[in-house]
Amino acid sequence: MEEKFIQVAQFSEQDLISLIEERVSNAIKALSHLQPANSLEPEFYSRADVAEILGVSLTTLYLWNKQGILNHNKIGNRVYYARSEVLSKLKIAS
Repeated sequence: MEEKFIQVAQFSEQDLISLIEERVSNAIKALSHLQPANSLEPEFYSRADVAEILGVSLTTLYLWNKQGILNHNKIGNRVYYARSEVLSKLKIAS
């Protein structure tokens, strides 16, 4: 990989700090649209999490999957539910 060098000769310390802050700020703004606003919330919930959130048993979740009421995603051998799917069921229930 080719390395790029920038020669800094006629910059004051404050000019260099301002330039770095501007570039970092622009990079953060460019990346901010990639993550949801509440990025502390997971995109997918486990079966146990969904059962607790919706206040139902794991058996009920299984039946809802079979009936197509609540769609799930399989990742490997595990079943996960998209946050948007769970939140939509919460809105319908309330």
